Amino acid sequence: MSNSRYQMKMDLNILNHLGLNLYGSTPSVLAEVIANAWDADATEVSVEFDISNLEITISDNGIGMSQDDINDKYLLVGYQKRKGSSDYRTQGGRKPMGRKGIGKLSLLSIADNIYVYSKKTDTQEEALLLDAEEIRKKMDNRESKVSNTYEPTELKDKFGIETSGTVIKINKLKRIRLTKASINGLRKKIARRFSILEDPIGKFDVFVDGNSVGLLDRDYFDKARYLFQYGSHDYSEYCSRLDTEVKGEEKIARTRDGIFNEKGEKDESGKYQISGWVAIAHHTNDLDDMEFQGEYGENLNKVSVVVRGKLAEENILQENRSASYSPQYMFGEIIADFLDEDTREDIATTDRQGFQEDDERYKALLLFLKNELMTIGIETDKLKEEAGLNEAAAILPSIANWYESLSPDHADAAKRLFGKISQLPIDDEEAKKKLFIGSIFTFENLRFRNILHKLNDISPQSIHTLGELFDQLEDLEATTYYQTVKRRVEVIDKLVELLSNNEYESEIRDHLYDHPWLLNPAWEEAVLVSLKERGPSGVINESEVARKFKREIKGNLSSEEWNSRFDLYYSSPGNKHVIIELKRAEMGLDTSILLKQISKYSSAMRKILSNLTDVSKEFEIICVLDTELTDWEDPEGLENSKKALDAYKAMVVMYSDLVLRAKDKYSEYYTVRRDASRIHDFISSIEQSDVNEIC
Repeated sequence: MSNSRYQMKMDLNILNHLGLNLYGSTPSVLAEVIANAWDADATEVSVEFDISNLEITISDNGIGMSQDDINDKYLLVGYQKRKGSSDYRTQGGRKPMGRKGIGKLSLLSIADNIYVYSKKTDTQEEALLLDAEEIRKKMDNRESKVSNTYEPTELKDKFGIETSGTVIKINKLKRIRLTKASINGLRKKIARRFSILEDPIGKFDVFVDGNSVGLLDRDYFDKARYLFQYGSHDYSEYCSRLDTEVKGEEKIARTRDGIFNEKGEKDESGKYQISGWVAIAHHTNDLDDMEFQGEYGENLNKVSVVVRGKLAEENILQENRSASYSPQYMFGEIIADFLDEDTREDIATTDRQGFQEDDERYKALLLFLKNELMTIGIETDKLKEEAGLNEAAAILPSIANWYESLSPDHADAAKRLFGKISQLPIDDEEAKKKLFIGSIFTFENLRFRNILHKLNDISPQSIHTLGELFDQLEDLEATTYYQTVKRRVEVIDKLVELLSNNEYESEIRDHLYDHPWLLNPAWEEAVLVSLKERGPSGVINESEVARKFKREIKGNLSSEEWNSRFDLYYSSPGNKHVIIELKRAEMGLDTSILLKQISKYSSAMRKILSNLTDVSKEFEIICVLDTELTDWEDPEGLENSKKALDAYKAMVVMYSDLVLRAKDKYSEYYTVRRDASRIHDFISSIEQSDVNEIC
């Protein structure tokens, strides 16, 4: 017996740090219980969810525990499973996942009541209750501050284990909503936390609500486009959507060497070795696995570290993101058992969710993965470049025909261009289609410049090549003009559609605002100022001179004039002020009614411009109608109407006139020249494919 005057005592408050507040997610807690089943040599583990009673039951067929085992091991916080052995194994020959003996305390972080039932083959069944509320009360009791014991409640009612095994019933769940969706989410999470599922050597089957959990339940292998593997296990069998080699049907699944030294350098005699895999997703948004809300949804853009079959670090990719060429596409699982060797110091963090960053083993792993992920990124870029043409042709089959028409030099350049586009993080196929089409015309323009450069190098001896170059120039010019005119005709057709469908006046106004050349072909590129649904204040603000006299001008205008709103306003290339008034389907509209509307515009503009110098006094009001004024029915009424409108510097234009005038300008050239373009067939096939998709 010691005569020391000093004593070390254990405060139960330590359970706050090691259990009640240690773990934050349900999947990590369930994983600890499943890991304990592995350590107990169980071959089957069953996780059952009781939605109505908010209860989770985890049962296994392992060796179970006697009363002594429960007291000396299970309830002993910090019990060392591997003490006294350089290569500790369970009775069944397994390397245990647990080490510090605190994982079971994590149950207290998600529930208040933990029922434990266990039985060994040659002992009776034991049953006890861990009550989080009772533990807290004892911690709050001053008299127990020096106590280092907590006595769980012994249960008279048993679970009924027949041979051997352990049953953990988690009751009075906290902050957890059990629904069918959340259970499916937890099923995924369990599958993603263990690499030993479906392992033929260490048979270990996990069931969730009676259904077996396998690697495919991770629900992410089908997102892989390219696969890079370490070790002997072939994960490509799970990846149903891997790209195939350009010249063959073999899946792109590269095998890489995972042996390295303490400097993180590849070394056949190195003392560290990994297995596992890193994959490249088809699209970045494939990795947004947010189907389940809260803790059950996650971003898959991460590379996890697994030790002894169990998730040890959620994402090591964040430590190496800057080193990778394609980090936003990566996901994977690295198995690094050397991080948890029995003969070396335990470097796992207290919550078992990471490692001490200053440890030699962990630093070597980071250095190795830094180089590996960079190499994988470079290899990915090369694969995408090679697959660029195939992807373009898959989205737009007619691209292949255009590509075949190119010379070898231009074909190589085009292939590289498509490869670069393929590498852009664009997941929307329609957006990528437009980019591929646009790149073709950009490519053609570059060819155009190259042809002009060649003209400077033509000698008298090679003058015969001029005809060929001029043919190419004419072809490129026709192609460019074809596209410009085609877009103009589409704009015209859209106006016709809006009118035919009797769309709101605001829809037509917006269309004219975006395409002012419909009102006047001369405004195609030269409109200086344009306003929509603005009045005199907007016109004044657009003129530096007028802004200086805004207060005086406003004082000269009546309230009605000042508050008037133009449908559209333009300052034309000749500095003429143009106001557009739109009128649609108004029955009984005559000149007098129209003048009431535009007279305030005319009066306002005259007052604004009258006392200003260095500002054009010219203005015009254009009224666009879809039906003729009623007083135009006889020639005299028409003539009088025009004179009355002219007095207010106004004129009337019909929507039909706008359409006809615009079509006359573009349609003839569009129709005649379209067949002159070398790539017209390409454009037509795109249009036809779009039609087929719609149909």
